Amino acid sequence: MKLVLTDHLKARLGQRKIPLELVEENFEKSEEAYWDNLRNHYVVISLVKHNESLRKVIAAYDRIGEDKEVIAVHHY
Repeated sequence: MKLVLTDHLKARLGQRKIPLELVEENFEKSEEAYWDNLRNHYVVISLVKHNESLRKVIAAYDRIGEDKEVIAVHHY
């Protein structure tokens, strides 16, 4: 599986100072995965250590063959 990042996502990660490693770790350690019927995207959720604290990380993505195109990432 290869993660593909959209240009929009790359810009947002930079603006929000979210490291790419956080996105990769989210997919590696995912605890929950869902299909979002409203927006027609897959969603993966995990608990990841960031800046010395544990954070829930949520990523929306589409499957393109074997790859996953990541559309949005949020953490709280």
